[in-house]
Amino acid sequence: LAIDAITSFSYAPLRLASLLGFLLSLFAFLYIGVVIILKILGINFPGYTSLMATILLLGGVQLIVLGVIGEYLGRIYEEVKDRPLYYLSSSIGIKKKRIKKRTEKREQKKAKKSANKSSKLTSKKEKTTQSE
Repeated sequence: LAIDAITSFSYAPLRLASLLGFLLSLFAFLYIGVVIILKILGINFPGYTSLMATILLLGGVQLIVLGVIGEYLGRIYEEVKDRPLYYLSSSIGIKKKRIKKRTEKREQKKAKKSANKSSKLTSKKEKTTQSE
């Protein structure tokens, strides 16, 4: 429940993945620079340094890509929820009849969609009973 509360109302966890990816990649580049300087100075740990630099760099790139994909999914999710941009507590200069007509049209569209779905389901049931 707590995870749902955190993730359902903000992009923060998605952006956190991107930020961590950038930070990890930055750290990897700094680490590669330090390794090169140590190599020039003659201090070398064979195998470990190149392995760590590669793992850090690839991990950072993966987190960046994961964050970008998460951003896209978050934006798609917001569009699919179809929430209004804002709510009006009161209106000045807007006729209530207009608003009522709009809401009635929306309700009619929803009713038509549900009627179409139910008629498709009943026609499928009729076809299956006829074929038996």
